Amino acid sequence: MEKLLNLTAAKRAVLQAENNHLEEDFCAVQPHTRKRVRDPPKDRFARADDIIKAEASYKPPKRRRGARDELIHGLERIHQAQEM
Repeated sequence: MEKLLNLTAAKRAVLQAENNHLEEDFCAVQPHTRKRVRDPPKDRFARADDIIKAEASYKPPKRRRGARDELIHGLERIHQAQEM
């Protein structure tokens, strides 16, 4: 009987050690939560260099032909056709 108790105690000790080892491996594999990087308040505002670059690269929008311009262009074509 004593031998049986020793065997079960030994098995329990081995299983407990294996369980502890597996828990340590599990904790090492778990992804760590990411901390949010907070920008300092002064970095939220534009710097003078950024403003100068933006102004230099600014392209005005293309002028679209309005109805008035198309009408004038059409009248010019009609006058040219009549002169021929």
